Amino acid sequence: TTEIYTLSLHDALPISLTLAAIAAAITMNAQDTCATAGTAVVGTNTVGTIDGTEIPMPDCVDNGPGATAGEWYSYTATMDGLATVSTNLAINDGVTYSDDTRIHIYSGTCGTLTCLGGNDDIDTTNYLSEISFAVTSGQTYYIAFDDYWSGLGFDFELTEVSVDCTTAIPYSNDADDEGGFAVCHTVIDNDANGTGWIRQDLDLDGDSTMETFFTNGSNTTVQKDDYLFSPALTLEAGKNYDIEVTFNGADATGTSANESLDVIMSSGNTVTDAAAGSVIYSQTGIVQTGAFADVENMATTITASFTAPADGDYYITFKSYAASPAAFLLIFDYSIDENLAVNSFEANSIVHSYDKVRSNLNIESSRSEERRVGKECRSRWS
Repeated sequence: TTEIYTLSLHDALPISLTLAAIAAAITMNAQDTCATAGTAVVGTNTVGTIDGTEIPMPDCVDNGPGATAGEWYSYTATMDGLATVSTNLAINDGVTYSDDTRIHIYSGTCGTLTCLGGNDDIDTTNYLSEISFAVTSGQTYYIAFDDYWSGLGFDFELTEVSVDCTTAIPYSNDADDEGGFAVCHTVIDNDANGTGWIRQDLDLDGDSTMETFFTNGSNTTVQKDDYLFSPALTLEAGKNYDIEVTFNGADATGTSANESLDVIMSSGNTVTDAAAGSVIYSQTGIVQTGAFADVENMATTITASFTAPADGDYYITFKSYAASPAAFLLIFDYSIDENLAVNSFEANSIVHSYDKVRSNLNIESSRSEERRVGKECRSRWS
């Protein structure tokens, strides 16, 4: 027997409405937990009302816990480099969209997340947020927002920038490159107090122009013990290199600078490598020289030498240590260049002559010819 059922449009309407309701419920619950995180795309993303049941934990923002809800996104990097998440957009005006946000950035998997960074406010007058972090192509990261200040929705922007960590001698770094610091340097907070080396933009002298520097922050709980490793630098066995570093101390509120710095040449970028490396410069009792506005102009510049024992990659390592309470250590720039030692002159058959009429100093060798004219120096390498 064949049975025929007829379903009218009237009968189908409740089913359609029910399916729509289910879809809407799924959409509303998406992003409410790490496990149901939405997919963040490069470009602009929209966050609805912050009402998710999973509060971002661990808390990655300095002002600590206190939120009651969160929204979650996952992001898979498409390149090696630097990613930036920002709510600092004109649409987030505090009327329809929130103008007071907090961002948490994680690596790992749901249930075992590790903070990579976080941000509350852009500055003292802009309560939107922005954070940049190093990324590896194909790696998934989690972006979470909470309702610590506001539950209103907002837009955020995700950007990616490729960063090349290739170096060549001579090499110098003046802390201007944010991506180069985040991706190519290695920071180890060995005292585990949450305050390691950072790169900072700050108008030190009040001239409305930002000064950039590496700094190791104040420490009020345990002895400071923090490491900053340069990018890998390929050196040649037997060659002598000059390493130049410009630094100063800086007082913290209620604490005068009394910092210590070791400059180490290590063959790797771990604490163990640093311990086995060559200490080429060491100073204790580093205080703030000059007024705070002049800490860069009054900074100390030192030069130390290192002879590479073998061909390979080396790292200029900065170890910051001081008894608690400690203030700030600032490094404004550092560089490395080959030092043409006496035996190098002999090995390369270097001769020189001075032309008094033209004020030229001519230097010739089996490898190069160099001519100095006044303050200009031109080289031609064979």
